Amino acid sequence: MPRYFAEIGPDAQVLRVVVAEDVEWLVDTLGGTWEETLIDGTQEDYAGISMFDTEYVAKERFVHTWQPLGAEGYPKGAKVWHAGHGWLSLMDKNVTEPGVAFWRNYAEAFPLWVQPQSEVYGYQKNERVTYNGTRYISLINGNHQVPDKSKTAWDPVAARRARDLPPERRL
Repeated sequence: MPRYFAEIGPDAQVLRVVVAEDVEWLVDTLGGTWEETLIDGTQEDYAGISMFDTEYVAKERFVHTWQPLGAEGYPKGAKVWHAGHGWLSLMDKNVTEPGVAFWRNYAEAFPLWVQPQSEVYGYQKNERVTYNGTRYISLINGNHQVPDKSKTAWDPVAARRARDLPPERRL
């Protein structure tokens, strides 16, 4: 059975995908950084040219680069890579740019906070965010409040407790 490997560039972008017997041969023959992948389908580690290698994303290691799609947009649940972050679409036919509206940064323990457009797209209880350098945990579902403006919607105390942990135990 053929094995597929993706060459990863210095900016974590997939440069090419090739068939080879093992990664050692690729490194010795072609140099560079290579990761085993799959070909076709929606398997969790499928890679294609111009996707990004998002090492810290649990299931979807290789993520497509975001690009405007026109009126059809992205479906709810679509995952893309944009501006150095992994983003999850919160709605069907999503034509907005990730980081502006209707997307959730999903790939970090405390992703940057993005203003939800309404309670429908708000943060859920126990979701974590970073806002103005401070980490917060949502106390309510449908949370669209600005973290440092609402003490009943966000808990900065949990974030302070996390910062008080020794470095090896921090998220």
